[in-house]
Amino acid sequence: MEQYLLALFGIASAVVNTIGLVPYLRDIFRHKTKPERATWWIWLTLNLIAFFAQLAAGATWSLGLMAGQLLAVGLIAILSLRYGYGHFHRKHYLSLAFAAVGIVLWRLTKDPLAALIVVVIVDFVAFYLTITKTWRAPDTETLSAWIFASIAGLCGLLAVGDYGDVTKMIYPVYIFIGNTFLVWVILARRKALDNK
Repeated sequence: MEQYLLALFGIASAVVNTIGLVPYLRDIFRHKTKPERATWWIWLTLNLIAFFAQLAAGATWSLGLMAGQLLAVGLIAILSLRYGYGHFHRKHYLSLAFAAVGIVLWRLTKDPLAALIVVVIVDFVAFYLTITKTWRAPDTETLSAWIFASIAGLCGLLAVGDYGDVTKMIYPVYIFIGNTFLVWVILARRKALDNK
């Protein structure tokens, strides 16, 4: 794919992610959205690892997705301390320890793919907390923000360019699928609860 298209998708990913942050922040301050604290702090740690692992793998424009993610996740993690839901438990600390194992594997093997695989696994464990909370209370998440996050994931995926490189593809694919799944959970659960 042409470099200017990769640049366009990379920039679009960061911009769309940032736009999606606006309704989420609005709903946090209105006490409508309640971010799951442990999830967002684990995500912040994992996003930092994923950013540097992707950078080490030679990612370029797809790092726009990561930059947008870091901005959004960092801000929401900080706000979750005051406006969020849930507390850190042993399983959350274990998730962070497992993420640290990913960093060690990366440093020992010099293979960023090892770190990214660990990041995706730990990220999914943290994401599971948000999925289960949203399943029980779908109105505690801002639908439009997750739609924007899903679109940003797709743009980040398109910005990779080298679609045969698993190291560059794994995180954008995961972000796109995960965010799209959460959109489905919000819609399906709201509909199910409205029909009761």
